[in-house]
Amino acid sequence: NVYVRIKSGYNGWIVPLAPEEPVYLEQVGCIYTPHLIAMREGQHLLVKNQDPVTHNVNMRAKRNPSRNQTQARGAPPIDFALERAEDKIPVKCDIHPWMGAWVHVSEHPWFGVSGPDGELVIEGVPPGSYVLEAIHEDLGKERLEIEVEPSGTAEVTFTFED
Repeated sequence: NVYVRIKSGYNGWIVPLAPEEPVYLEQVGCIYTPHLIAMREGQHLLVKNQDPVTHNVNMRAKRNPSRNQTQARGAPPIDFALERAEDKIPVKCDIHPWMGAWVHVSEHPWFGVSGPDGELVIEGVPPGSYVLEAIHEDLGKERLEIEVEPSGTAEVTFTFED
């Protein structure tokens, strides 16, 4: 559950258009799944309620529109159009206070979310010098300067302070 992106060093690159496919946040067993979403600006976030109970979707964005909307069981997905890059948008259910998720919206596609083993791969990064940023919901932000070799690979390890 660590969001990692190229923070700087991609100036002058041609940034591809965002995918047209929406990203889904599902409410299953009174838990938001996945817990952390990374998506592109211009994509839509669809929140689905698959539980037999009513939920509340409370998204408190700063650069995108915020909403706080009840979602009954069986209701159609709630559609959030996220048009601006923004980090750590909290999503909560006011009815079930243990339910929470985070959304990161990126202006480019060079990002990822670490898997259960803590690893991730960011594809399509040309050789060069970059600043990588890793964001964890509780442990904050860490940055590393990296050099992607002409072979097209670089390995880095982030260590968060407690």
